[in-house]
Amino acid sequence: MTQLISYYGFFIMAMFWWSVTTAVYKDEAYKIDWEIQNIGDLKCIDRSGDSFIVLSELKNNKDKSLLSWINVETGDIEYRQVLTDTYDGFAINNNSNTVYLKNKNGKGTFKAIDAKFGFAQELTLEAESELFKDLNFTNACKNYGFNSLVKLDNADHSIKILDSQDGKNVVLKAVLPDDNVSVLYLETDHVSTLEYLIYNQNDDIYAYFMYVNNTLVNSWYRDESVSDVTAYTVISPHDKNIEDDKESLEIEDSKKNLWDAYIYRLQTNFAKLKNALIKRRLSLSNIVLDLFTEDKSVEGIQKRNENFGFNKLLLVGNEKGVITCLDLNNGTIYWNYKTGVPISKLLTRKNEHELLVFSPGGEIMSFDISNTYERPESFTSIEKTIKNSKVALLSNGDDIFVKSAQGTNNVVLHNKSATDVENYESEYIIDHDLYSITAFKHDGDKLTEIWKYSVDPVCEHISAISGKDIEEPIVNIGVTLGNRTVLYKYLYPHLFVVGIVNTKLNSLTIQIIDSVTGELVYSTIHKNNVATEKPVSVAFGEYWVVYSYFANEPIPEQTLNVIELYESLTPNERMSKEVEKDVFDSRAPPAVISKSYFFPDVIDNIALTKTKFGITTKAIILQLENGQITYLPKYLVSARRKDEKDMTDDDKKEFMASPYVGTIPINDNFVITHFREIIPVKTPHLVSFPTNLESTSFVCSFGHDIFCTKVAPSSQFDVLPQNFERAQIIYTIIGLLVTLYFLKPFVENKNLKLKWLVKE
Repeated sequence: MTQLISYYGFFIMAMFWWSVTTAVYKDEAYKIDWEIQNIGDLKCIDRSGDSFIVLSELKNNKDKSLLSWINVETGDIEYRQVLTDTYDGFAINNNSNTVYLKNKNGKGTFKAIDAKFGFAQELTLEAESELFKDLNFTNACKNYGFNSLVKLDNADHSIKILDSQDGKNVVLKAVLPDDNVSVLYLETDHVSTLEYLIYNQNDDIYAYFMYVNNTLVNSWYRDESVSDVTAYTVISPHDKNIEDDKESLEIEDSKKNLWDAYIYRLQTNFAKLKNALIKRRLSLSNIVLDLFTEDKSVEGIQKRNENFGFNKLLLVGNEKGVITCLDLNNGTIYWNYKTGVPISKLLTRKNEHELLVFSPGGEIMSFDISNTYERPESFTSIEKTIKNSKVALLSNGDDIFVKSAQGTNNVVLHNKSATDVENYESEYIIDHDLYSITAFKHDGDKLTEIWKYSVDPVCEHISAISGKDIEEPIVNIGVTLGNRTVLYKYLYPHLFVVGIVNTKLNSLTIQIIDSVTGELVYSTIHKNNVATEKPVSVAFGEYWVVYSYFANEPIPEQTLNVIELYESLTPNERMSKEVEKDVFDSRAPPAVISKSYFFPDVIDNIALTKTKFGITTKAIILQLENGQITYLPKYLVSARRKDEKDMTDDDKKEFMASPYVGTIPINDNFVITHFREIIPVKTPHLVSFPTNLESTSFVCSFGHDIFCTKVAPSSQFDVLPQNFERAQIIYTIIGLLVTLYFLKPFVENKNLKLKWLVKE
């Protein structure tokens, strides 16, 4: 038995070391992930060679501008560059192949960029006066291309190009596709060629057209409606098979006796078997072929995606009031809906048939999304509340907590009768703003404030907050050490962590607080000259907290810290008997250990991977300042790592044990965005969604762009590889069965002779 356990442990260790080599390989890049790139609100546009150069604003980053290169032939984004300042105009010097940008905040200050490669160039004051006097910085930003020979006819919504000789005759004409469009770029030779770029304000689409002799020879469209995401939610398409099974179970329950229900079950299963045989044309070869080969048809791939939980739908909303439904697996857009109001929150109730849309102005709209792949025809306005600043769905999946901009709080109940309200299970709600945290107790129709915690508004503010995911499954209650003893995890569920920045002392305080009683469970302060203007991120795992901040002392460095909570640091000592207990019972405080690491890049946001059963190794997802996304297995960011000289033999036997190293480098294999370019924003949404495969999670980033991919921190141990030899293993099994069939008589004959003491 001991030997079996050793072999099993070796197998698990090998599997996890294999997971360390998990990477985004060349044959997976751009297949398991997708991205929607946007250029933002266009301010100026001009052409340089085969590219349009576009200057636009970043809504989520008002102090920066975006410069984009767009292929003239296809409309694809070739390259984008975030500018470290805001600019309100540019001009192109084709002789030197240089883009000159005019600074919005400083009069007479400019920036020079190479028009082909985007590299910054030196610009002297002496050169400014000579170069800029002949450049028109407003021409690329206001009705570029229009003059006395180019007319925009509002009567018939067309562009007319007049003869350059007499200035009267129309030599070229192009009809605009919509009334509410604006022409952003136009170029013509006044003889045969006309090209122009328009913006459709109704659909938020950029469209390019090129005519030669009044014949359309090229066109493309860029949809910018899925940009600057402010709200999101994920739903699963309604499975007709599941609904049919539910209907069958309801019919079974309605039967008068057990025998009738059993007969109905047999009839139902026989009908399913009959349909399966008909689908395979009653052919034994087709049935065997299904066992030996993988169905690579569109229907087969779709069926596998359904079984694996990959066919989820992503619903996103933005400030423009557009709701867009996308395929979470590949980014396909199924439909969009214009609400006409900015969107601050999207929620789905627990049955996922109803989508709730919230606007900062107080509007609450309800959409019926029973048919998830089709655009809803209309919505129902639930009520008009006062302006809200926060909306959250309660744990029952139906009721909604709403906080107004004025600070009042309310819970919107959903189809609750008087009996439901009376039997309502109490729920605790945590709300916060920049300067305070407030806890409420919700009992049916009553919302009661139970405690409040405030910081000094003069020099302090809450920079980050994260709570435990109560719905996340708990796989085990302890950590097994190298000598086979156990450290028990502190699994009390009602905890959250908050980061408080002090701008006067340049410090960061991390506090773990009981969300029910308001008791301070743990607190630590960092006084190493914290850069308060840099982001602070926190995430609460099963029994641990990970957080990041930027410190200026002793040297400027990004730090990544972890806090782990145990019931006791003495092995095999457990202070509590149950994982969940009465929140008001006395309990021992957790035993806390922590560790700090340096990280080579600035971290903008932190999230944790989520899986269906919580068995897979947890990964810490990091979105960096440059927009790239990477992840670290949790065992790398461990508070129990020791210096190699302090590690005992038992420490070295522990699962995935490794010596403490103060710096965690960026492993290129773990950069899940690989060659993709994501425009960084100040407040990115970084989230993870589970699939039906325990090994695999979706990871998405929402902001100026949308990026989604699939990660498997412990490798895809529950999926057979594509090169798996199905036929070979089936042939082997059949061969063994045949061999056993022929050997059985010989074995029986030998056993019989042994019983009768017959010598051979």
